[in-house]
Amino acid sequence: MKRITIIFAALLTVFSFSSCQKNEALDPMNEVLSEQQQIKFNVFVSDPLVGTRAVKQGWVDGDHLDIWLDGNALFSRPDLILEKRGSSWIAIQVREGIQFQKEGSLVAFYEGRNNLSDYDIFQNELQLPKMVFNYETAYGAALSLQSYDTAYTFEENVFSCSLEWWQFVTDLQVVITDLPADKDYALKMSNTCLTNNKFTNAGRIISLIYYGNQPLALGVANEDGVAFYFGKRNPNISADTEETFTLLSSDGNCYTYSTKVRFTESYRLQAAKIPFSKFTQEYADLGLSVKWASRNVGANNFWESGDYFAWGEIEPKSDYSWKTYKFFTGDNPDVDLTLSKYNTRPGYGPVDDITVLEIEDDAAHANWNGSWRMPTKAEFTELLDTDNCSWVKTTINGVNGYKVTSKKEGHTNNWIFLPFTGYWDCTFFEHGNNSGNYWSSSLVYPGMPSYAEALILDSSTTSTGSVHRNSGYSIRPVCD
Repeated sequence: MKRITIIFAALLTVFSFSSCQKNEALDPMNEVLSEQQQIKFNVFVSDPLVGTRAVKQGWVDGDHLDIWLDGNALFSRPDLILEKRGSSWIAIQVREGIQFQKEGSLVAFYEGRNNLSDYDIFQNELQLPKMVFNYETAYGAALSLQSYDTAYTFEENVFSCSLEWWQFVTDLQVVITDLPADKDYALKMSNTCLTNNKFTNAGRIISLIYYGNQPLALGVANEDGVAFYFGKRNPNISADTEETFTLLSSDGNCYTYSTKVRFTESYRLQAAKIPFSKFTQEYADLGLSVKWASRNVGANNFWESGDYFAWGEIEPKSDYSWKTYKFFTGDNPDVDLTLSKYNTRPGYGPVDDITVLEIEDDAAHANWNGSWRMPTKAEFTELLDTDNCSWVKTTINGVNGYKVTSKKEGHTNNWIFLPFTGYWDCTFFEHGNNSGNYWSSSLVYPGMPSYAEALILDSSTTSTGSVHRNSGYSIRPVCD
């Protein structure tokens, strides 16, 4: 990149903006200089290095650089603001009352507001790019120039400097390799924490970049994959503590991986590298009213059956007869099938007219917590609608089942696999690799209250149906 000479005249418009300190007008010209004493800015700005691009592919028009001179407090307003215009960097603001030294040092910050359509403002009007992933906000890192490597000179009204070495204002780097390049990503670590909201004497920012107990970092493409930058790891945990990484993609999918990760020193960062193949997908966004989990309750992998539950019970068991059923209160189910809850008809016990499982009886929520729950019959019906999703019978890792792929615009690469799970009838396991059987949270209504709605799959059928509540079926959670 060539050096650029910039003429900065007194006739430019006065700018002002808000700060946590006292508001003062930012004159585009030092008031001690007359109109004839124009300042020339001879500034060289290098492109960000590979691996330190805050979702950037080089500088673009409108990018701002905020500059503080000679150790001036970084919580005050910048001394200078440069803006990228075409092939040049134009000085658009100079702080009122500034006194240039003949020789000095500076700190420069890049404002990331042009990288994404949205951004937040932090201290010193520092603007960080952000993107929302499933209602959580991820922030990109700010870029900082090392102050002790950045000198400037001011002679005969010519300000000269070279901004050549950019680095992230963070301490931890996690690189995930082999990620598909057509999406944006954000990453959460279970043991990261806030930094101290202070700046070092050398002028390098170590202040708040991400916030929240588990801050969400926006991914940055580099030569090894996608890099994510965080503040500090929790100092109260040992190096052997297991770390859980939660990866979100812009197409609505979620993946997790837990390991005792080891960070190594790399370019003044504590760095770790993880292959994407280590992650397990948690949910897929099919563009429907809910997000569908990528595996069953009790399963470690998406092709596994997981645990089996009677309808309204939250723990698996070995006997799925009526006599062991939580809500059965009679002596003999063949002649006295009475129910203590979820009853819509006289003769089956007290009538409460509850037709959808309450949260305390929802096995998905009880086992996975958060916003996870069992799907309703209506949500199964939406999934079965061939205008919404395609259903293709296939075999994965020796397990038969259906691959369900979204047809919704923007989601056509997203899919889930519903394995043939079989089911439990009393103490007998039936149809192991020949049928898939999944509970909904809906009672059969109107109809017999001893039945609940379920998704039933086999080689020729994909439909919902009525099943005795005591049966042992699999559960595929959803979240809103």
